[in-house]
Amino acid sequence: MPQAFGISEFKPLSVGAVVTGAVQLYRDNFKQYLKIAFFSTLWLIVPVFGWAKGLAGFALISRLAFNEISGKSEDEQVARSIVDQRKWTFLGALLLLFLFYTLFYIGAISIALALGFMFGALGFASNPNPVFTALVFLLAFLVTFSAILWIVTRFFIQDVALAIEDGSGASGSLKRSWSLTKGSVFRLQLVILVGTLITGPFVLISQGVSFAFQSFSGVDANPLVALVLSFALIGITLTNSALLSPFWQAIKALVYADLLTRREGVDLELRG
Repeated sequence: MPQAFGISEFKPLSVGAVVTGAVQLYRDNFKQYLKIAFFSTLWLIVPVFGWAKGLAGFALISRLAFNEISGKSEDEQVARSIVDQRKWTFLGALLLLFLFYTLFYIGAISIALALGFMFGALGFASNPNPVFTALVFLLAFLVTFSAILWIVTRFFIQDVALAIEDGSGASGSLKRSWSLTKGSVFRLQLVILVGTLITGPFVLISQGVSFAFQSFSGVDANPLVALVLSFALIGITLTNSALLSPFWQAIKALVYADLLTRREGVDLELRG
């Protein structure tokens, strides 16, 4: 039976196996994935149409990764054509997510204001207890952060479902991700945490370099120097996105395949 990532068949994966598998997929297809990610990142500079093209390009990496781990043979150009036809659907799904998150934030702020008025009516505002106030703010922060993380996790593989499954549509891909991630939120959060720990140093380095450039630009009033540094900052941002996005798209592909086997019993065999 074909093998990859040290597994003879696609059984439910551990957190470590998902991350290790993503690293191996990226390493084995480094040039291909990096090229796709680089041009997809460039597309994001162009408003609207470029956003749609960029989102489709990133999702293409997940489709190619899923094809590899499932043993499906599909030429890159064929996969690109299929995914590119759905570019506006990717953008539509992103807009739906943006609307959803906006409504969530409005709801969270409304609840916070309501609690503030309630505490004020009970007399906490006139005679506040510093410890109690700090605990309330800490609890509110933890609840809000946990809710946001939970929602992000539920929609984590939305773009992968749209890239791979036929006829899902913008809202359908959101529902599909919501359905597949049910009961696996904590495990997926661990995957995201480990992935963040791996990519974190690269992000910190790029942010440090960007901060140094910005500081130097503020000191030097030369317009030409400021222009060069601005382009350098853009280049750092684009490079960082192009380098890290294939890793995350590979993680999403593995998570998607793993959830298919867990929730729907889909029989996949990994190709070595």
